Amino acid sequence: MTDLGNLGGGYSGAYAINKSGQVVGYSDTSAGAMHAFVWQKGVMTDLGTLGGNWSTAFGINDKGQVIGYSASFTGSQHGFIWKDGVMTDLGMFAGGQNGVLDVNDKGQVVGYRAADFGPIKAFIWQNGVMTDLGTLGGNSWAVGINNHGQAVGFSEISSGSMARHAVLWSIK
Repeated sequence: MTDLGNLGGGYSGAYAINKSGQVVGYSDTSAGAMHAFVWQKGVMTDLGTLGGNWSTAFGINDKGQVIGYSASFTGSQHGFIWKDGVMTDLGMFAGGQNGVLDVNDKGQVVGYRAADFGPIKAFIWQNGVMTDLGTLGGNSWAVGINNHGQAVGFSEISSGSMARHAVLWSIK
């Protein structure tokens, strides 16, 4: 067991690891904020935020691209992708918040977005563009994507329904 440490506070947690042994997660800082990190070769690097006081990293691909979400300047939750010291805000549909859950080696990111007054919808972000993946009639969430552009998740059969089905999206 290896203690990865923290960013100056008392706790940290890890969510993902890639083939190179890079680990991502979250840690509190000495100032009491929570920040996403990437750990490699014994060093934990603070990834910062999108302007708010917290961020967390949920995934990393084999190219070292890190995904997660962060509070923005306005306090809303935005997905991000981080590479080589730069955290990029994935943007939003109209209003609301989003969360990203997986990234493949092509840099395609999947997750969900929730409008201020509307359904939760799965999306893919690629080449700087966020695209709605659709639903079976209600809310949907994309939670994984492979290197062939196949995303998986689940969708409600109708709006507000407790009946959910597993789904597969094939993305070009």
